[in-house]
Amino acid sequence: MKTPALRKEKMKILSIYIKNTKCIEIFNCDIDGDHIVISGDTGTGKTTAVSALWEIIESRGNLLKNDAEGSGDIKVTLGEGDREIIATRHFTKKTNTISITSSDSGKITPTEFKKMISKLSVNPHKIIDMEPRDQIQVLLNAADLHGYDLDAADKSIAEAEEKRLEAHRQMKTLKPGEAPEKVERVTVEDVISERQEAVSHNESNAEKRERLAMLKTHREEQKELKEQVSEEIEELRRTLEKKEAELKHIEKEITVKSQRIEKGEQVCGRLEDIDLSQIDAKLSELSDTNEKATRYEAWLRDKERYDKAVSVHQAEDQEVKRLKQERKEALEDAQWPIDGLSIDSGTLLYHGVEIDKLGTSEQMLVCAALVIDDVRNHPIHVVRMDGIESMSKQDFAKLQELYADADIQILSTRVAREAVEDGEIEIVEGRYEEKGKESND
Repeated sequence: MKTPALRKEKMKILSIYIKNTKCIEIFNCDIDGDHIVISGDTGTGKTTAVSALWEIIESRGNLLKNDAEGSGDIKVTLGEGDREIIATRHFTKKTNTISITSSDSGKITPTEFKKMISKLSVNPHKIIDMEPRDQIQVLLNAADLHGYDLDAADKSIAEAEEKRLEAHRQMKTLKPGEAPEKVERVTVEDVISERQEAVSHNESNAEKRERLAMLKTHREEQKELKEQVSEEIEELRRTLEKKEAELKHIEKEITVKSQRIEKGEQVCGRLEDIDLSQIDAKLSELSDTNEKATRYEAWLRDKERYDKAVSVHQAEDQEVKRLKQERKEALEDAQWPIDGLSIDSGTLLYHGVEIDKLGTSEQMLVCAALVIDDVRNHPIHVVRMDGIESMSKQDFAKLQELYADADIQILSTRVAREAVEDGEIEIVEGRYEEKGKESND
């Protein structure tokens, strides 16, 4: 684990010495923590020279120059202030010996030393080969989010999305089907009471009709009696007066009864019986009716639960949207290591263009900028970059400025152009030694 004390250091490479390693016969250079550019043709040892630090702690197998006899050496001196670290690797075709010592703390193990160097310090443009999610993580690690805890925000969003998903599942589970026919509940007592009232009504009508029939019968009897009396008048003149009086009486009764009959016929003509078939049908269908009512009431209860589930889902959905908007605003307000960087829908953009669609020069600039923060969080502030011939002079100058501001040293290589430019180092036939510098042979 890196300790806080180590992370405060800003160690850079002061000198590199290489002998009989891969394509290099001798390379001996003091760089005093400055940027260096090594140019030359392919296979001249450029990469080996700028990779000296990593060759010591990471390389496997035989490093000895093909035509070399005896042994080979790599020595890198790093420093900051009064402290120096010397890392060496001595090897033959069969042996490898690594030694790392610090001027203030003595021996350092290769494992401890390796932890002092960022894993992203070797060819940062390899970030372009990462998965998009890993690219985004590198970018976020390099960004200043002004105290916004992105990991906590992502966790909150994930939890909110899980709650929203569960609310959606619950909502789907509770969703009722189509509403059944709406039917009011009916009781047996109500239907029986209604039927009894109808039967009583009909019985009353029947009694009225029976009385009317009796009146008609009585009237017929009186008519017959009239006929008999009329015959008797003819036969019994002597009793005429008596019979005439009797006749008048009978006629009066006939008149009264006729009036009553007329009234009765008028009343009976207006009487309407209640159709018991509908009530009987209602009574016979009572069970089915109440079953429908039960289904409708159950559906209403299901719908109420569903409506509540919909409300819960909508609330969870709003929470997810709020958290994502908060995250988006934090990212928009973030201070990136280089102007023009942004994230959209999980994709890394530079001036609105996806990183894998940029030209090589811009890709290398962006990737190199992304590793700055991680490199600064390690004691050794050194980055190796191969193939800078793929970068424009403008982008490489911008990169050097970024690294200088971050107090990081760049060791870079490029394939030689027609002439070596000022400040560049050229390895010729496997050799480079600064003028006036004695070899460590």
